Amino acid sequence: LGLGAAVLTNQTPWNQTHFTQDEILTYSSGSPSQIQDQIADLLNHPEKLKEMAFKGQQKVLQNHTWDIRAKELLNLI
Repeated sequence: LGLGAAVLTNQTPWNQTHFTQDEILTYSSGSPSQIQDQIADLLNHPEKLKEMAFKGQQKVLQNHTWDIRAKELLNLI
């Protein structure tokens, strides 16, 4: 995400809390055909794919960089 690529990853509580469906593509283990349909949809709509990659990158750069994590860690200490 940080490099501006669209990401497909497994569905977890953490990424569901921090990202929306228009920022990251997730799947659950029981739905392989759904994953294929989602990927096909994005490949058939490159503007949608590019927008997803951009939104995901913006979210990472605003909220999930090493500098931000270091500040959070220092605040915890």
